[in-house]
Amino acid sequence: MSPNTFEKLDIIEYWGRLNETIIDLVDYIPEDKLTWSPQDDLWDFHHVLSHLVFTRHGWMGNSLTQKIKPEEISEAMATRAGSQEALRRSWARVLRFLSDEASLNRMFEGEVEGQSYSHRGHWIAFHLLEHDIHHRSDIFHYLTLLKIDHPDVGTP
Repeated sequence: MSPNTFEKLDIIEYWGRLNETIIDLVDYIPEDKLTWSPQDDLWDFHHVLSHLVFTRHGWMGNSLTQKIKPEEISEAMATRAGSQEALRRSWARVLRFLSDEASLNRMFEGEVEGQSYSHRGHWIAFHLLEHDIHHRSDIFHYLTLLKIDHPDVGTP
């Protein structure tokens, strides 16, 4: 391989496992604790999970012009099972994006909260991966604060 040639970075398998750990963690959240937060100014479990799903759909909607209505998701995520299904569906949408090399290489432009952006699909993918990792940590921390044993998972 020449110094200027790079192998394609394929994170799909690892990210898929990361997504599965998030879905599995939902089983550890007691149904009556979905709206629990460590303090008033922090999101509760439901908000963290909804935020993950909304952000995935938001970027995929902005990127692929397939809009999902927030109320469709919010109602579905009122239970653990609903949250898990919403995570699976949003992952399926991200997976289609990750599997489309043309989308990953394309430039996407838009506006979020009054700010214009211009990002390649690769940037969007890595942004969403970082976002998933960050909020998976929130779930681990909340479970720990509730003294709920959860699986010790490493990097996917």
